[in-house]
Amino acid sequence: MTSSETMIFVFLILLALPFAIWWVLGGRRTLPLVVVQILCGIALGPAVFGPFAPNFHAAIFSPDIIKGLNATALLAVMIFVFFAGVELNAHWLGMMIFILATGLRTSWEMGGLAIVGAAALLLLAAAGGKLAGVAIAGQILNWPKGDAQGIGWLLQTKALILIIFSNVLLDKGLISGATFTALLLMAVASTVLTMPIVNRWLSAR
Repeated sequence: MTSSETMIFVFLILLALPFAIWWVLGGRRTLPLVVVQILCGIALGPAVFGPFAPNFHAAIFSPDIIKGLNATALLAVMIFVFFAGVELNAHWLGMMIFILATGLRTSWEMGGLAIVGAAALLLLAAAGGKLAGVAIAGQILNWPKGDAQGIGWLLQTKALILIIFSNVLLDKGLISGATFTALLLMAVASTVLTMPIVNRWLSAR
């Protein structure tokens, strides 16, 4: 395939695969689409798909293709920021490419266990800090029992915003590839954990 044909093929994969998996899993009742998109990006990246089919992976995710995806991702972020707060759905197409391209940028040179362990520690610090802070606020404001925990978990849904800032930090060379990957995994885990916990909280109200 030519470079243009490969780029179109990659775009079709990146757009169709997450939606198909998300739909099979039950849609928004189970997982946010953004989480499925990030996980698909990681699976298609060098950690999973790369070792499984190295030649095919190198062919369709060549440096030129990755550069094209990153350029599209940067444009998507600019459009997203520009239209923030505006009722416009078209910009989500570009954001989907950005989210999936983020997963492709993960780095696993330090080893999977080390990065997952770092992500777990980041999750513990981020979730614990917010839950503790909101619990104190709930005591001061006399919130009903359970509200502080529910609101604290609602504040954990950080996947989309965190990946934007993580990409910026990685591009500026302020964080390493391993740190970027750990932050991405932490964002996914915190968002996934939020849904069942908040659903139980809302059902009990």
